[in-house]
Amino acid sequence: MKKIDLGQTISIVANLGILAGLVLLAVELNQNNQLLRSAGVISLNEKAMEWNARIAENHEVAEIISKANNSEILTDTEQLRLTALTNILLAGWVMDFLQYQTGLVTEDYMNGIIPRYKNAFRNRPFQAEYWETAKDRYPQEFVHFMDECVIGDCQGVEDI
Repeated sequence: MKKIDLGQTISIVANLGILAGLVLLAVELNQNNQLLRSAGVISLNEKAMEWNARIAENHEVAEIISKANNSEILTDTEQLRLTALTNILLAGWVMDFLQYQTGLVTEDYMNGIIPRYKNAFRNRPFQAEYWETAKDRYPQEFVHFMDECVIGDCQGVEDI
């Protein structure tokens, strides 16, 4: 039997140490990815809660949305505020979509929020009308997503 000298033993131990380090790095990267996905989901939920809180806590905002939903005439100031609110909502949706594109939220999660988007457009026709006039200002991938999955009838983001 051949003896392994001290140098070979040190080399083997060093290589095992490197392998163990790589395994630990892979585990840590996986944990970081999970944390990023969790942060993405939390961010999406916070935006939804902020939007609803804005309506619930601000009587003027609720009145403007109610008037727009009922096709009542808005003052110039009300129209300006409604446009700003719609821009805030759409900016949040763009962020949701970008988080999906970068992998921060899963396909299943994104498919789960599509019905909320659809309901917003069905229940607030002014948003759908505004979208048609403003969509050229948004990233093409997002426009495609909106046209196919929110306005259209795709079954989920995997269809686009």
